[in-house]
Amino acid sequence: MAATQMAKFKSREYLDLVKSIGECKSKIEEDAIMKNEVVYLKKRLSDPKLDKGKLREYLLRLLYVELLGHDASFGHIHAVKLCSDPSLVNKKVAYLTTCLFLSENSELLILLMNTMKSDLHSDNYLVVCTALETVCKLSTEDALPLILPSIKELLSHGKDIVRKKAVMALHRFYLKAPHMMDNYGALCRKALCDHDPSVMGAALIALHEAIKRDPAPFKNLVKSLLHVLSQIVDRRLPKTYDNHRAPAPFMQIKILKMLALLGQGDKAASLQMHPVILSCLKSANSGTGIGNALVYECVRTSIAIHPDERLLTASAAVVAHFLNSSHAGVAATAANNLKYVGLDALGGIVQIDASYGEKHQLAVIDCLEDPDETLKKKTLELLYRMTTTDNVEIVVDKMLTFLEQTSDEHIRADVATRVSELAEQYAPDNHWFIDTMNRVFELAGDLLKPELADDLMQLIADGTGESEEVDTELRKSAVESYIELLSEQQAGGKSTKMPRLLLMIVAWVLGEYGTLVLSPAELMELLSVGMASRVDCSSDDAVKAFIVTAISKVVCRSGGAADGGAFISPLLNSRSLDLQQRAMETANLAAHAETHVWGPSSEEIEFDTLFTQGLDAYVQQALANGAAPYLDSSLRDTEELAKDVKDDPGLLYQHTEDPAPSSAAMGGMSDLGLGGPSPGVMLGGIEPLSSILSGEDSAALAQQAQAKPAPGPQLNVTSRKWGRPAPQPAAPPPSAVPAQPEQHQAAASFSHQHQEASYVPEPQLVHEEEHEPTEREALAASLFGSNRGSGRGRRRGRGNQ
Repeated sequence: MAATQMAKFKSREYLDLVKSIGECKSKIEEDAIMKNEVVYLKKRLSDPKLDKGKLREYLLRLLYVELLGHDASFGHIHAVKLCSDPSLVNKKVAYLTTCLFLSENSELLILLMNTMKSDLHSDNYLVVCTALETVCKLSTEDALPLILPSIKELLSHGKDIVRKKAVMALHRFYLKAPHMMDNYGALCRKALCDHDPSVMGAALIALHEAIKRDPAPFKNLVKSLLHVLSQIVDRRLPKTYDNHRAPAPFMQIKILKMLALLGQGDKAASLQMHPVILSCLKSANSGTGIGNALVYECVRTSIAIHPDERLLTASAAVVAHFLNSSHAGVAATAANNLKYVGLDALGGIVQIDASYGEKHQLAVIDCLEDPDETLKKKTLELLYRMTTTDNVEIVVDKMLTFLEQTSDEHIRADVATRVSELAEQYAPDNHWFIDTMNRVFELAGDLLKPELADDLMQLIADGTGESEEVDTELRKSAVESYIELLSEQQAGGKSTKMPRLLLMIVAWVLGEYGTLVLSPAELMELLSVGMASRVDCSSDDAVKAFIVTAISKVVCRSGGAADGGAFISPLLNSRSLDLQQRAMETANLAAHAETHVWGPSSEEIEFDTLFTQGLDAYVQQALANGAAPYLDSSLRDTEELAKDVKDDPGLLYQHTEDPAPSSAAMGGMSDLGLGGPSPGVMLGGIEPLSSILSGEDSAALAQQAQAKPAPGPQLNVTSRKWGRPAPQPAAPPPSAVPAQPEQHQAAASFSHQHQEASYVPEPQLVHEEEHEPTEREALAASLFGSNRGSGRGRRRGRGNQ
């Protein structure tokens, strides 16, 4: 029957074309058919007396030409011209092919605008719907002023399908040019009150887009949305909108997403939402896929808005149902999907109240041991959110185990980054931090950012700040760990598998502090032979540069006894100019090592006092001649400084007398011929920035300078203005400041005695005799048992070691 109806509108040629395309055995046969078809269509479309029915068929045949990758632009104009045909069938085919042929940048669209505008005012609502569909597809920002008035009029059309498509067109215009839609919110509110549910559904989608961009203007919509949601939950809509016995679930999900945006940070609005969301959660059937999606959206909304105890308890019960889905006769794949959703929901709940995580600790451990890699990664993300200073070691250990087992590069990069963040924020001590970062670099060094290597080297160089003995012990521990790592790599035959970043770190640490553990000869052997064998001889110039620099440090330290010639000699003729220069400098150092004084590159340099005295007088003379005093970089962009610059009268064009030189300054710099001190600010303890910003005159500053003459050099060189920041003073011990646990603002008022939701059966309590905890229970206790009342660790910094 279908074939008979098709034959009424399609010729035998058309059916033969479709059949021949389907029977092609190769691309060559297909291209040959299409080339013949292009020649035939060009000839037929050029006929001025072509019948409209035949033209309609030829346009459909042109679609096959374009779909199979051949050019059919010669027929686009015929599709545009057929759009103005009064026949409904011809018009629909013409609009369909036009939407498929043309893009928003096509020059032929200008010929279509008047046709679309006239069709929007047609008496036939099918023609209007066809024009609206084309408007959504092809309208540009330039055409919006022409089409928009007609779209607004269609919002009051008598046919519900026209009103629905008009709302969809408004939504499309808003996505394309929101700045031109001044009354978009009012138009969507009007459509939201439409008596037809399909129009209301289209309005919900349009409003959600506007609320995502700025929820503030739509705060007064909360009551209306709750009223609509209550009507849907009470099954006031026709049954045609039901899906697996769920009343209009897609409308419910869209409304819940809008409520989550409107209730975020708004306690008054959230209080209105709580009973309706709870009713929606209880009425949802979690036995179907769409029911689970609706329940999950309810949980996400309850997490996003201001929390409520009853709502969170019901959400936690739903999470328990998801996590235990494997025990309810659900298929393995569906069970893992539900567990994934449950872990995601639990991650949001524990951000509000961590005690909810303790109730599901065994289920989380089961997910952690699941063979499904995606599920295991989601579990690690949950543990990442729940990490504290008490459980950081075991969480990081689980993540490193997962990192060692997985092979997906994207997952490895994400997990490695998370491990480094946890190690930096919650490390119990510096030794554990160094060992953990070494393990991360060993497993996924090529996937990490180079900044992490810089931070690790900076930590080793700066030390803890407690004492020199403690810092030396830390550096010795780092050197020993890297020596052990190289020994393990050599023993396991994996000498070429070490990541580049890790090799750079090892080379730098051994070059700086290797002699704390090994003799210079042993260290040189390790660098020039042991590490060199792990470097790709063809490409790793950066790693070689680090090794050469480390060898040069050992050469200076050994006084020339160890020269590393076996590694340096081939690099003297390297194609890399940087490597060649480093090798030649190292060879020269080895030849004259007795004349060099050893000192770690991370130590600060002390300036000669005579040199600072000379700079002191030079700075004073420059200030006397009108130079601006030095300001710290953090104070150069302050509002006070900008204001002071605005109030400055500008350059002084009148001649002024030179200031009288100071005898003290002349005595210190007589051989340089420089003048005395300036009656202003000296570079040495930059005279109070507050006086500069407050606008004190130079005379007052000069009096202060004369009242407090400095017997010695006044150039302060203890704080470095360039290069790496100097180590900060040690932070007070942790016992001096009690740790304050971070809790959600609203969760503090909750009682930890939650009641389970009424619709989830409460398990019967069975009294059992005390027994030794199993391995799973011990792991769960170490992960979750200390969450309550324990504070999140402070972020590690160079000043907080």
